Amino acid sequence: MERATGFEPATSTLGRWHSATELRPRAGAGGAGWRRGLLINIIPCVAIKQNLWLVALAVMIPAAVGAFLLLRPSAEDRLRAAAIEHAGTLGGVRELALHGTVADLLLKNGFVAHVQFELRDGAWRAAKDVGRSFEETMRHAETEIVGRMGQRLADRFRKEITLKEGLRYEFQVRRTDDGLLGQVMIFFQYAPGKPGRYLETWKYDEGRWTHTGGGQLFDVLPPPK
Repeated sequence: MERATGFEPATSTLGRWHSATELRPRAGAGGAGWRRGLLINIIPCVAIKQNLWLVALAVMIPAAVGAFLLLRPSAEDRLRAAAIEHAGTLGGVRELALHGTVADLLLKNGFVAHVQFELRDGAWRAAKDVGRSFEETMRHAETEIVGRMGQRLADRFRKEITLKEGLRYEFQVRRTDDGLLGQVMIFFQYAPGKPGRYLETWKYDEGRWTHTGGGQLFDVLPPPK
């Protein structure tokens, strides 16, 4: 018995059920444009793979710099090491204390040294013996120191005093709560059998010695502190 089929095929075919509207590029877009679209999606992945070594380098360099900074000795540690090495040239150190760039060294022989260090070419080096520099400063300032001493004597006795013997000097440098101080003691005779002492105090600051002002006269040595 025949059935009317109209315009449709009577049986299912692959063409009927599996044919779909063919997808084509938009009007005006040629095949080359479509291929460019594919390249846009592919290029980033290819670029990452090709530049993977740059990504790894960008991660490794900061990590290496951080490790170097963590493992590198601090400036104070390097200064301390330089001070110990310098003390070795003086017979070895028993105790060491850092005050800025000045190292106070208690040497094995019992002497105390104060050494100024400075940074040269990336390394700490001994620049001067502070105690020796104090003596040199006092020698250069002898005229003004004696002048102040003479004025003290004149004020005390209300007349000019002629010193009977030559002057003798003693120098001392020591660490105090006020910093590194130097003292010069001058021994003299202002009358037969009448010795006198004059004391001035100087302070070491920013690499140089400065007078703290004034001076003291003693008929006898001041009591030890």
